Amino acid sequence: MRLDTIVPKNLICLSDIREYEKEVYQDKADFVIEKKKDSDEFEKFKNVLKYYTLIFDFFEEEILVSDNTGKILFINQKSADVMGIDPEDYIGENINDLVDRKIFNPSATLNVLKERKRVDLLIRLKSGEQRLASAVPIFDQDGEMELIICTSKNVLEIVKLEEKLERRNKKISEQSEQINQLQREIMAQNNFISVSGEMKDVVNKVNKLAHFDVTLLVTGETGVGKGVLARTIHQISDRRNKPFIKVNCGLIPENLLDSELFGYEGGAFTGADAKGKVGKFELADGGTLFLDEIGEMPMSLQVKLLDFIQDKEFTRVGGTKKQVVDTRIVAATNRDLIKMVEKGSFRKDLLFRLNTVNIEIPPLRNRVEDIPELVEHFINKFNTKYMMKKRIMAETVQELLVYDWPGNIRELEHVIERMMLMSDGNYLTSEDFRINAASRTKGHAEAGRVFCTGIMPYKEAKRELERQLILKAYEKYRSTYKAAESLGINQSTVSKLLKKYSE
Repeated sequence: MRLDTIVPKNLICLSDIREYEKEVYQDKADFVIEKKKDSDEFEKFKNVLKYYTLIFDFFEEEILVSDNTGKILFINQKSADVMGIDPEDYIGENINDLVDRKIFNPSATLNVLKERKRVDLLIRLKSGEQRLASAVPIFDQDGEMELIICTSKNVLEIVKLEEKLERRNKKISEQSEQINQLQREIMAQNNFISVSGEMKDVVNKVNKLAHFDVTLLVTGETGVGKGVLARTIHQISDRRNKPFIKVNCGLIPENLLDSELFGYEGGAFTGADAKGKVGKFELADGGTLFLDEIGEMPMSLQVKLLDFIQDKEFTRVGGTKKQVVDTRIVAATNRDLIKMVEKGSFRKDLLFRLNTVNIEIPPLRNRVEDIPELVEHFINKFNTKYMMKKRIMAETVQELLVYDWPGNIRELEHVIERMMLMSDGNYLTSEDFRINAASRTKGHAEAGRVFCTGIMPYKEAKRELERQLILKAYEKYRSTYKAAESLGINQSTVSKLLKKYSE
C-alpha cells in the first residue's frame, strides 16, 4: 500500500486535517492528494496517516474500512494475510468485487449499507475457514453515513477463548466453594452455628469483612461468643497463618495494662526486666490483636490505642523509638459505648475508629432456632472428649428452647457438659436439665410448665401457649386420649389442635 499516494478522504478527519481534497483517476482508482497548503503540512499529514496504519496493523483483529458506497479505503495487514490478498490490489475496489471473487461471503459491510446499523454475522473465506465479522457504520453530524468499519476474528479462536474462560470460571467457582467450605468448618469448630436469620446475617458480615484489614468492633451480651467470633474472623482472613493474641482489658490492672499491650524498655520502672519486654501489639505483628472488654480500658491508654489505629505505630513504656507493626485490631464489649461516651468515660474519637464496622451478636433467647443445632454440636463435642455415646430426648430439647439462657451460648455449653457428666443413662432427660441448669427463669422452676419467651400480642401469646401445651402433652403420653384426659378437654379437640400445630 503506497501511503504517499493513497489518502482516503474519510480518514482525513481522524488526523483533524481538513485542508485537502482528492480526486480519482486511473483505472485502479488511485487517489492523488491536491495540496492546498505548503509541503510541510502535507508531510505532517502523511506521517499521521502512517502512524494510524501502523496502529491498525498492530491489532489482532482483521480490519477493513470502506466508504458509504462500499469502496474499500483501508485493509490492515492481518486482514490481507487472512484473505490471501495484496492490499494494494484492492484499495479502491468495491466490496462486491471481493464477494464475487469468493474471497469471502457473505459481507457484513454490504448488510450495513442496507440496514444502516451494526451487523454481526459468520462469513466463510475462500479457504473454507469461518470468521465472525462485525461491521459498524460511522455517521457525520448530519446523519449521513461516512464510513463502515468491519472487524473479524477466527471463530475457533473465539471458541477457545470461551472454553478457557469457562475453565477459569469453573476453577474460581471451585476455589470459592472450597473457601466457603473451609469457612463453614471453621465456624462449626468454633461453635458458630447459624440457623436463625439473625445469625446468618452475622455470618454474612463476617465472610465479607474478614478479608479486609479494617478495625472491627464486636458487641453483645456476656457469653454470646464475641471471642469465638473474633478468632473466626482471624482464621478465615489472610492473616490466618500469623498470631492471634487475646487481651482482656478488664482483667489486667491499669498500671500494668500499658506495658502489657505496648511493651517496655529495660529499666523503664522498678522491677522491670533489664532486657525489656515485647508487648502484645508486637507479638501480634502480621496477625490479629483481640482486645476483649474494650470498655474497661482506662482513658490514658485509649489515647495510645487511638494513635496506633491511626498511624500503626507506638512507643514502648520508657522508650523513645517508634515501633511500627502490621497488627489488625478486633475489639469487643458488652457495654454501651455510646452511653459511656456521653458520660465521659470513653473517647468519642476512639469509638468512631473502632466502630468502622460493628458486628452485633444477638442473645441466644432471640435466636432459639440455633439451639437444637448447638445442642447437637456440644453433645458430639463432649461425646468425643469423654468417649461417650449419649443422646438427648426430644422433650428435653423442647425444654431447652423455652429456657431464657441469661448466660447465652457459654451457659448452654456448660449445662450440656454437666448433664452429660452427671446423667446415669445414655439419654439426657428433662430431669437432667432441671438438676444441672445453673439458673432458672421466673415461672420455669415448676416441672412441665409452659410459658411465652418474650413480649408479644395477647392473641399470639395465647396461641403460642396452646401450641406448647398440646405438643408437650402429646409428646409425654403419645396418645390423644391420655393427652386429652390430662388437659381436661375432649380427645377430638386434642386431635384437631395437634393437626393444626403439627403442619
